[in-house]
Parts: sequence; structure tokens; C-alpha cells
Amino acid sequence: MSSVAEQVPSRVAGTFTSKLTALKPLRKVAKFTVVQHYFGIPLAATLLPVGVLLSWRSFAVLSLCLLCLAGVVAATTALDDLTGYRDGGDRINYGTEGRGGRTKPLLQGAVTERSVLVFAVVCEVLALLAGFAALAVAGRWTPLPVALFLGPALLSPHYSWGMRISYRPVGGEVLVFVATVATLLWPYALLSTAGIGALPVAEAVLLGIWFLIVVVSENTNDVAGDRAVGRRTLSVLVSAAAVRRILAGLVAGWVGIAVGCTVAGVFSPVALGFLAPTAAMHVWHLVEVSRRQRWLRGAAISFMAFNLGFAGLLAVNLLR
Repeated sequence: MSSVAEQVPSRVAGTFTSKLTALKPLRKVAKFTVVQHYFGIPLAATLLPVGVLLSWRSFAVLSLCLLCLAGVVAATTALDDLTGYRDGGDRINYGTEGRGGRTKPLLQGAVTERSVLVFAVVCEVLALLAGFAALAVAGRWTPLPVALFLGPALLSPHYSWGMRISYRPVGGEVLVFVATVATLLWPYALLSTAGIGALPVAEAVLLGIWFLIVVVSENTNDVAGDRAVGRRTLSVLVSAAAVRRILAGLVAGWVGIAVGCTVAGVFSPVALGFLAPTAAMHVWHLVEVSRRQRWLRGAAISFMAFNLGFAGLLAVNLLR
């Protein structure tokens, strides 16, 4: 009897361990490690008055916003992988071996279509519950916070699935920009007692542009696969030369916004110094995609620029 009793816990532990092991590939599908998706939340926190920030309500609201955002990102990327697997786009762009250290679990057979779909649905439901909880804790049911939450939360999973927004002309780029802007403005709108002013809007727009530069660069590398499956990204619709001009315009645009905000007194005088490394990285990015036409390397550089820009804005906010 004792030997049988000893075997039961070990079987239970073995079953639990095997289930955890089966869930590991879903972490790659969810892309939780792409922390750039979450930059808006700490920026929103540093824009709040200290008295507002250091309260249980603010901590709870920001935590729920983070949980909501993680759920939306996981659902969106999981459904994007599922669509890319089914229409063959990921097989063209990535292959079964992956690229640059990034692999697609569906192509490798590490997960099933059903498990990815169930995972996406669960993540989206949890995201919506967390978002509504954030609204309830903050006590802000006014149209702007509700729209900043529900718009990206409901539309983002349709990036590739359902309405297939990224398959419509420039739909994916618009959604990425708007959703990124909302990651800062939504938590700020929930907690700010002074409304949304020029500073949070300017920082949110900069985040949106920086992420857009990354996405456009990656999409240009994937243009063959996207064109084959009918995904009508900006890079599919225009030539590579036009994409380079658009990227240069985006870089010039965000630098102009930063300079204008500094001159107008929206940013502190030290802001340009903190953002100068980001501008330098973006110039390097433009060189890579213009002279060498290395789009993936350009995307990696623009990711580093994004990180530096976030750090610069964080420093600007903390030194206000």
C-alpha cells in the first residue's frame, strides 16, 4: 500500500510538469519578452504627480493595465502566428528553422493550431477583464479612457485574424501606431487629475513613431511572403526606395516634434540631449537600409533606438 501511495503524488507531479512543459512554446507565441510593448505604462507613471503615483489605487490600476496589455499582445501575436501558419506567410518569411534567433512554434510542430487558438481566446478574455477592472478601480468611466482601452483591446487581435486589418492597405501600420499611443494615454487618463495635456500626448506620439519604424523595417524584409499571401503592408504597396524615404520622414518628423516641444516648453531643455542617442541610432538605421539594404539589421538597430528613446523620456520625466 505504501508504495502505491507514494506513486500517486509522483504521477500528479509528473502530469503537472508535463503540462508546464507543453505550455512553454506558447510563451514564444505570446512574445511576452518583447518588452517594448509595455513602455507606455512606466512613462505614464512617471508623468503623474508623486502624491497620485504613491497610492494603492495607482499601483492597482497600473498593474491591471499591464496585465491587460500583456493579454492583448499575447492574443494578437498568437493569432498572427496562427494566420501566418495557415496562409503560408511564415513558412516563406521564416522557414522551419526560424531566423535571427526567432522561431515559429507552429512551423516547428511544438504547438497545435487548437492550443494556439484556445490560448489566444483565454488571453483576450483575461485582458478584457483586467481592463474593465482597471476602469472600475480608477472610477473613470468617461468616454476617453473607455475608448483608449476598448479600441486597441478589441481591434488588436484583428491585426491578422478576423477583420485582418494588416491585410488591408496600411491597416497594420495604422493599428500599430494607434495602439502604441494608447499604451501611454490610457493609464495616464485613468489616473491623472488634470486631464491629458501636451506632454503625455507628445511622448505617446514619439513611442508610436519609434515602434512604427521598427515594424516598417521588418515588413520590408518580409515583403515577398506578405505579397504572396495578400498582406498589403506599406512595404508591399510601395517600392523599397519609397520605404526608405518614408522612414527618413518618420525620423525627421519625430526629431521635429522633440525640437518643437522643447522650444514650446513642453519638454525640459535637457530633453534633446537625452534623445540625441536615439536620433543617432536612427541615422545609423537609415544608413543600413539605404546603402546596404539590410532590413533586418535596420529593424534591430531601430529596436535599440526605441529602447534608448524610452530611457531618454524616462529620464526627462524623472528630472522634471
